[in-house]
Amino acid sequence: MIIKSSIDYMFESQFSGLHHKYKLGFEYSESEFPKKNAQYYFNHIGALSQKNCDAAYVLARCYYLGNVVDADVVKSIYLYNKAAELGSSAAKNFLKNSGIPSLADYPECLHEQIIRASNGNSKSMHSLGVAYMNGVHEGHVVPKSIPDAISWLEKSCLAGSSEAIQDLIEILICQTSKKDSLLRWLKWGADQNDYFCLNLLADSYRTGFCTEKNIELCKQYMIAAINVGRKEMDVLDTVIRLVVLYSNDSDWANVEHWSLVAISDGCKDHRVYSSLGKLYFSVPNKKDYKKAQSFLEQAIQYGSLCSFYTLANLHVASGNQQKALDNFELAHKHLEHLHSQEAVMITKLHLAQLYCSHGTNEQKEYVHDLLKPLCDQNNPSALHTMALYYLNKDSFGVRDGRFAVYWSEKAANAGVGNAMFNMALFHADKRHSAYCETCYTFAEKWAQKAVEAGVDGADKVLLFAKNEKRKKQELHNNSASGNSSKDKKISKFGEEVADAGVDSLLDFIF
Repeated sequence: MIIKSSIDYMFESQFSGLHHKYKLGFEYSESEFPKKNAQYYFNHIGALSQKNCDAAYVLARCYYLGNVVDADVVKSIYLYNKAAELGSSAAKNFLKNSGIPSLADYPECLHEQIIRASNGNSKSMHSLGVAYMNGVHEGHVVPKSIPDAISWLEKSCLAGSSEAIQDLIEILICQTSKKDSLLRWLKWGADQNDYFCLNLLADSYRTGFCTEKNIELCKQYMIAAINVGRKEMDVLDTVIRLVVLYSNDSDWANVEHWSLVAISDGCKDHRVYSSLGKLYFSVPNKKDYKKAQSFLEQAIQYGSLCSFYTLANLHVASGNQQKALDNFELAHKHLEHLHSQEAVMITKLHLAQLYCSHGTNEQKEYVHDLLKPLCDQNNPSALHTMALYYLNKDSFGVRDGRFAVYWSEKAANAGVGNAMFNMALFHADKRHSAYCETCYTFAEKWAQKAVEAGVDGADKVLLFAKNEKRKKQELHNNSASGNSSKDKKISKFGEEVADAGVDSLLDFIF
């Protein structure tokens, strides 16, 4: 009887003013149970709650509503679950109607988090998601469940957690079947101005992961990430990646802007400095060789091996051939770091040309090996350089005119105007007769091509070849008619050559 009356009192204390009260066999009015005895009955019910479903239920209500004792939702849910376990239909109905899950379905170490999460606590939802993701919670083993982890993390995000989104994205990235969900949550996080999501969404549009490639959207999300994170975190890495994107697109205005932003933030990434070096070297309205050289040298200092190539080209443009040679040598040592096959080709070609013009005798010996692979690809500049290499080889070795003619003809057939001019000279000048047939017909043909290619001096060689050809024909005709040599007609141009007192075409023209 005492048990029932104490439970009855506690229940009445929670619902005073209601006409229909929960009774456990006796009718009492509130006046029969003075408030001063409330703590006594509370303690009494507490002792009974572990074995009496009604006591557990009343105690749960006390904690839930804050009657007699301070409200404690966690304890109240524990007690509701205990009451339901002991058979209280009221407790079962409460749990069912409130949407609070049965703790019996969860590991004991998660009970507190389940209760708090069920009452809308986003941090607890996050903790549950992490627990199911990692299979552990506060040192206790938890059955690992990716679906449960995703479910709780999604709930946590929607409940306002600013931290759960990163763990959710981390899981979804690893789930190949969840790409649509990944993109949806990345966009959701981006809409919440989450720096992490903005960055990853930018990368997704850059790489085409879980969506179609879209470089413009990539840039937009990168800029948004920088604007969001600038005051709170280090956004330098995002700025650098943005510089690289703009550099790849040759968007030099944005390259300059974001590179200077990166440098102002203390950037020491070689990609930023090499981009500025290229900008000030190659963009017409921005050319500043002094700035370009400074940035390229800093890029090299910070590890940019490909900047040797750009710096070498800069020295070629500024006329410093020795520095150009030195930097092309360094670029050649690191060919694997050059950004394109064209850069590899130019490095080998320029290095060969500089070896020919400014290299030591030892360096010149490497010219053939540098040019041969390019000549095999029928590279016109390489073919012409190879010809000049053999033509001028007597400055450091034995000149080989046969190879000079061989490579010159290949270069001329590949469309090199100067090679056409040289072929005309080879055939017109008897000093080359040891390795090239003197033939004014061939000389005329190549000189005509050189004229059409716009080569300076080619018109003089063409005129000479025509006159020599005509002269030869006249001599042949006179010989056939029996005229003596003094009656031979000599063309005007031939007379000029004779009057000049020289023996060769080269001496006369040049």
